[in-house]
Amino acid sequence: MARILYLIPGRMEERERAQREVIACRMLMDPSNKIELIACDDGPDSVESAVEEMMSVSGLIKRFVSLDTRYDAMIIGCAGDPGQLALREIADIPVIGPFQSSLAVATTLGHSFGVISILEQMDPATEMQIRSLGYDTMLAGVEHINCNVLDMAEGRIPEEELADAVLKAAKDLMKKGAASIVLGCMTLAFLLMDEKLKGILPIPVVNPAKIAIGMAEISIKSGLSHSKITYPTPDLEKLKNSILPELAASSGLDQNCN
Repeated sequence: MARILYLIPGRMEERERAQREVIACRMLMDPSNKIELIACDDGPDSVESAVEEMMSVSGLIKRFVSLDTRYDAMIIGCAGDPGQLALREIADIPVIGPFQSSLAVATTLGHSFGVISILEQMDPATEMQIRSLGYDTMLAGVEHINCNVLDMAEGRIPEEELADAVLKAAKDLMKKGAASIVLGCMTLAFLLMDEKLKGILPIPVVNPAKIAIGMAEISIKSGLSHSKITYPTPDLEKLKNSILPELAASSGLDQNCN
């Protein structure tokens, strides 16, 4: 049995956290594996700006290194993949970014892809993230649905209305040449918007929650993790004695380098 950590970079109401954990367990390819969703005590209520993303990273790292449970892989619970570089530097287990993983999959499904974001203000950051990952040459476009995370998560937007907005965005992306669609928000992922569009669209819709969980399981099964040439371990003793005292008893870190 493998243990997978899904770490949410911010606060989340317990009801929503528990509901997402149930859905995540259903997404496991191997039902003998276990996935645990943990929300950070420190951080934003949702990540809808660069400010919130950057402010979430410190709490995400501190929460990760303070956990006393040994996990086999970790998933960053946000489609912006906040803190991925830093977490890969200090972790000796696979650290999965849902968005990066989803783009990697989307580019195998067709010659181009489109991304559905939630707010217009996030579109430029999404495009820059895609560019930084080297997938911009296959990007057909980014479309938003103008719905914020908390309204979606707390049910203030009827699911039918939300599904219609996602469908419209997907159709607009198809007009721009998209051969596959990536859901650019974990709330859309856990609302299973990919399944609501199945059979309606003639192209695949990539759910970042499903892909991240699958990637974590594949990494564990294959014995693969991120390269320490690309993500070298920093001086952990220095970090422990300065900005990250939580390092003292962590079980998920590369303890071989000081």
